[in-house]
Amino acid sequence: MVDLRGRGVVAVEALARLMLADGRVLTPAAFLDGMSAQSRRDLSREMLRQGLALLARLDAQGISLGLSFNVDADFILDADCVHCFRDLVDASGIDPGRITLEILESGEFLTTESALELMRALREAGARIALDDVGSAYSSLLRLKELPIDRIKLDQAFVRDLAQGPDNLVFVMALQSLAQGLDVELIVEGVETPAMLDAMIALGVDSVQGYALARPMPADQLAAWMIDGAITPHRNDRQPDTLLGAYAAHLRQRALMDSIIREGTFVHVLDVIHDCPLVRYLSAQGMRNDHPLLQIHQRIVHIFHGRRRLIDLETSDTNLMAAEQHLARLVADALSAEAAVSC
Repeated sequence: MVDLRGRGVVAVEALARLMLADGRVLTPAAFLDGMSAQSRRDLSREMLRQGLALLARLDAQGISLGLSFNVDADFILDADCVHCFRDLVDASGIDPGRITLEILESGEFLTTESALELMRALREAGARIALDDVGSAYSSLLRLKELPIDRIKLDQAFVRDLAQGPDNLVFVMALQSLAQGLDVELIVEGVETPAMLDAMIALGVDSVQGYALARPMPADQLAAWMIDGAITPHRNDRQPDTLLGAYAAHLRQRALMDSIIREGTFVHVLDVIHDCPLVRYLSAQGMRNDHPLLQIHQRIVHIFHGRRRLIDLETSDTNLMAAEQHLARLVADALSAEAAVSC
């Protein structure tokens, strides 16, 4: 996991794998459903035990990281769960705050008071709690403020097809704002391309993980990967260098300007609107003012002029939405053309 606020690699996620005698490696999808409740609890304990041992080995090499892993509902609901966590962490000498237990948002047990009490007890024991695959279960999304959590992880389905639907970035931006309001960290999963990473940086997302950063690797290769400096910390105030990133920066700036205008603070607003990262990117690519992307952006600027004068705000909202939808379609078309050229 990379912290996009300038801290670089801050944590790794431990993944369960089953190696067969013939050398084949199975993911949980191939074996988890066939395990008993007790076996799943044992697996969660073993993940914690091996994870703590990994952190200790990394510490000995001067590499300090956090570690997260998915825990089964049966582990959380086990009356011995908190004692197990304390005993294993105490024996390892690792700060419990470096351990994040990831719980699926779709887990029905989140609706039970006993589960919430155990989650609170785990946090009191020093563990961090992350709600995984947020967005995959609407009911829990409504209850985020009630859950004792430290982090939320956006389901990768919301970013997987950004090239085809770049307007999905609006949802990511809204969830980042929600996370800030709840004082929890947002982690976006499934960031698989440099353009997606560029967009997350432009939106000001807290942290990301995915193939754009690193592919899954055996634990014994992690130290070498870290020492090689594979990941460089990113600043989120830089100029985007991809179309998707520039569009994300446009969305973030437009939301800010819209908020300022609604508050009635108009000083320098239009100067900022004109100085749009998307315009700078397109101009740097050699596009002229008659290019459709720049023309629709100019249309958006004209609408903001009207909003500044508070003339027919409802109509300007409708026009702005239509213009932004048109811009999103043009960006999607341009991204599709880019992909075709690169093939």
